[in-house]
Amino acid sequence: MIDFFEKSQYFKGLLLLIKKDKKIEDAERSLMIKVGKILGFEREFIESSIDNLLENEYITEETPKFSSKIIAESFLLDGIKLSFSDNDFSPEEIEFLSEVAKENDLEEEYSSMLKSYLSHFETLNDNSFLFIEKYLEEDRDKVPQ
Repeated sequence: MIDFFEKSQYFKGLLLLIKKDKKIEDAERSLMIKVGKILGFEREFIESSIDNLLENEYITEETPKFSSKIIAESFLLDGIKLSFSDNDFSPEEIEFLSEVAKENDLEEEYSSMLKSYLSHFETLNDNSFLFIEKYLEEDRDKVPQ
């Protein structure tokens, strides 16, 4: 089960990702709002975090380390989706995701994910789904009723 700390780290990590190119596009904003809602954060908090991101000197540039490979993989896949959401990925964004992959022992998987995403760009590059959403659904299914 993904706890509050992990959800916060996921959200913050994606904020750091969109900060890398020093601009926040509408597509990135829209996707971050969706991510924040999926993770259970209040809309006001989400929007404030995005609005203040570029000026917020207190957000540390710490590379996220997740408790499980599944969450880390989900983060990388959502990060790739977020990086390409504005149809203009930056080398800094791709490098950040590479660092996350290394920190979470997923370097080979990340390379494969990136190649696969690029191969299926037309199909995958929309805001209709996020990988963390699938993980959270599976997580809820495991909870005894």
